[in-house]
Amino acid sequence: MAEVGNASGKPSTTSQLSSTFPFQKASHETKVQWEYRKRFLEYYNGQYPDDQLECWSKIISNAKFYGCK
Repeated sequence: MAEVGNASGKPSTTSQLSSTFPFQKASHETKVQWEYRKRFLEYYNGQYPDDQLECWSKIISNAKFYGCK
């Protein structure tokens, strides 16, 4: 899978997120895992329902960091 960036192609920071960004870091996620998942969420935010998008982001993250297939 190709690396996912935000719409501008630049890494984002929490301060750049809009107040409508409904997703949060899970307590068990490392900073690296959250940044990867957050880039995915930012890229696709607004294109799919939030609950579906959050589920997909966790699947993508698990596949990358835990080798789940």
